[in-house]
Amino acid sequence: MENGSLQYENQILKSELEAEHFILTQMAELGKVRNVRECQVAINNLLEKIGHFTKADRAYIVDEKDGCYYNTYEWCNEGIEPQINQLQNLRAEDMPYWIPKLSSGESIFIEDLENVKETMPVEYEILKPQNIHTLIVFPIILSNTLKGFIGVDNPNIKDAKDVIRLLAALGSYLGTTRENAAVYAKLEYRLNYDSLTKAYNRYGFYKNAQKLIKEHTDTEYCLILSDIKSFKLINEIYGENIADKILIDEVNIIRQKMKGNSVLGRLNGDIIAMVIPKEYLSEKEFSDMIKLLSDRYSNKNFRLHIYLGVYYIKDVNETIRQMVDKVSLVIMKSKGNMSNYILYYDENSYRNDIFKQQLIGEFETALNENQFCMYLQPQTDKDGNMLGAEALIRWNHPNMGLIMPGAFIECFEDAGLIYRLDNYIWEEAAKQLKIWKDSGYNYYISVNISAKDFYHIDVYQTFKNLVSKYGIDTDKLHIEITETALSEDKQAAHKTIERLHDEGFIIEIDDFGSGYSSFNFLKDVCADVIKIDRVFLKKSSHEERGEQILRSIISLSHDIGMDVITEGVENVDQLSMLAKMNCDWFQGYYFSKPITVGDFEEKYGIKA
Repeated sequence: MENGSLQYENQILKSELEAEHFILTQMAELGKVRNVRECQVAINNLLEKIGHFTKADRAYIVDEKDGCYYNTYEWCNEGIEPQINQLQNLRAEDMPYWIPKLSSGESIFIEDLENVKETMPVEYEILKPQNIHTLIVFPIILSNTLKGFIGVDNPNIKDAKDVIRLLAALGSYLGTTRENAAVYAKLEYRLNYDSLTKAYNRYGFYKNAQKLIKEHTDTEYCLILSDIKSFKLINEIYGENIADKILIDEVNIIRQKMKGNSVLGRLNGDIIAMVIPKEYLSEKEFSDMIKLLSDRYSNKNFRLHIYLGVYYIKDVNETIRQMVDKVSLVIMKSKGNMSNYILYYDENSYRNDIFKQQLIGEFETALNENQFCMYLQPQTDKDGNMLGAEALIRWNHPNMGLIMPGAFIECFEDAGLIYRLDNYIWEEAAKQLKIWKDSGYNYYISVNISAKDFYHIDVYQTFKNLVSKYGIDTDKLHIEITETALSEDKQAAHKTIERLHDEGFIIEIDDFGSGYSSFNFLKDVCADVIKIDRVFLKKSSHEERGEQILRSIISLSHDIGMDVITEGVENVDQLSMLAKMNCDWFQGYYFSKPITVGDFEEKYGIKA
């Protein structure tokens, strides 16, 4: 008898230990849950394991929402008919005995359904058609509020005590797990989605767009970037509500037009991005979208402009971030273009832009390390006697070698750095004139002025300081100007040139005849020399007419007291023709290409 009792106690202990181990194992699995999807998978696995462990027909979870109850998860043993579709939208009145007891934290244990026919008549009518004989249900409570319940139908009632303990532990832990999963879901949403437009945010877009193109390598995709012109100004003038409404409308319109496997996101501010199959890229559709938004928000005082940058994705291993950077550069470059709103990325253009950015980034170092070099191209009379030279610049780059000015002048102008480069070359010219003067030579050097110089420095005072600092004559430092250089702040620029002319500086009108200078300019500016552009020496089908115009310009210049230099002289025939027209000075490869100061001095026997 004692052995039988001991054996029974051991069996109970074993059963309790198995239940304890099961509970701890399942809690550990639930503890790994970090999002809603993982939670759903974990719950389905949990119900299956509970069902097998309790030898039940069915294991399930019922959730409360807005006062009603819904069977949301279900596991059924083999041969058992699912009930999940029938157990939806149950009201508290449908479970008048259960809900109060569960709300107070009590479990429901029905050992034999027929025994509760009188005490739970309403519940009995629901349970009887489900072929339920025994049942154990435990509440899921969070913050003292019933959030649902977990239950098993027809479990092995010999283990009822263990089943109740199991459901009690797991029900409580399950509630916390699901609450945490909901919190994680909210955090994940915030991490991946833009709260205003409900599209992906930057992080979500980069992640999901990259995933899309890597998972669909059989599809050609393109990245499209949308950028609203002067959006910050719209925000300031019309207010945040209107600006937000524009963005929401834009995203909704784009979302309606997206086809196939696509990804849409708001990267920041007014930058909307999408990755769509290339076959669905319709310039007309996107043009219509731009027009629709523009018409909706434009008025007589304001016109909404939207730029779209398009990038054809060829390498799925290239990051979306890199693609966005490339398209952003295309849009940034074109924002002043009012006629073209759909822009396409070009690899060669991009590489050129990157090269320019590199040069801009290295400007400071180059200036400090004297990497910029002054080259001289002689200006002579018809017999080849050198009278002076034009100062030109080259960049002696430590890695790339000699870089010609065409590669960097424009980008330095755009970056607002050209005035520093001009100032550098002016001073180099003044230094060289000082050396020549001290050595007994009477040559001049002409230097160029850019339009941007007038914005950043006092041009008049700068030249005055240079001749004073180096003790050179003003008529040896010639100043070359174009009509463009004086066009932006015309009155102030003209006044500066007039003052320099009055100080004795020789003023030369550069590139005359190239489209940058007009006869009206001759009337308005104080100048001593006209430099005729090389275009007049190029062969054309109207050479006689060109020669007649050239002859007239030279004659007119002399009539108004100006000397003439012709650029681009490359052969003796051109020299002979210009000499017959009484051109005063000549410049071009026939005499010399631009050369270093050392080579220049050697060529002309200057011993300085």
